[in-house]
Amino acid sequence: MAHDGSGHKVASVILRFLQLTCGAIVLGLLGRFAYLADDANVSVDGRIIYTMVVSGITIVFSICVCPPFDILFLSFPFDFILFIMWLVAFCLLETRTRNHICSASWYRNYWGFYWGRRWRFGRPGIAINGAGCSEWRAVLGFSILAWVFHFISGILGIYVFKTYIQVKETVGSVKQQMRKISHKYPANGQNREPTTTRAAEEGLSPTQPRSECLNRPSYVQVGQVLNHNNRWSIEYTMMSWEASSGFLETP
Repeated sequence: MAHDGSGHKVASVILRFLQLTCGAIVLGLLGRFAYLADDANVSVDGRIIYTMVVSGITIVFSICVCPPFDILFLSFPFDFILFIMWLVAFCLLETRTRNHICSASWYRNYWGFYWGRRWRFGRPGIAINGAGCSEWRAVLGFSILAWVFHFISGILGIYVFKTYIQVKETVGSVKQQMRKISHKYPANGQNREPTTTRAAEEGLSPTQPRSECLNRPSYVQVGQVLNHNNRWSIEYTMMSWEASSGFLETP
């Protein structure tokens, strides 16, 4: 990380809370209407079902990425996806009533009719007295706020990604850790030093058992036992010892 700024973290938490609030309100209102429609044994409009799904996804997503960690700002592509999904949801709902809102035929014969339980008193078209008008306005309003908040979160995520998250440094650190792990735990004997190399470094014979090589007496020890002035005796003793130990090849 390049900096330890906390302003973007506070802004992110606030935006996530607002997104969660919008999703919960829209899902609650539409869920209430779905319950009333089911009570009247009618199918729910597909546009309402789509908006309920988007609201549920927003609630789960906002909770998961709410903690103020810089790494969670990498989820900004999903903010733009939800921004598009909310924008589509708002357009689908808004086209049902357009500028008329609580005076449109769809509102009077469907939303307001079933929200006010007017189906108990007659067929669609009877007076509904503005039933569900404020709730419908709330659904449209919070749908607008939801896509606005997700768009702002996406822009904030790009800013944090470019300013606070060092991509090259992070990738280099991950590669270094992977090299350490692969060197410490080699697979199928890879990355291990050859036996001949280790033997040469330790002054041992690669064909002789390691325990035997480590326990054999050195030339200095042989020389300490014999008379230092008798050079021929020392050479003869060492040659005899090497022949008996298998270090000299026999013709």
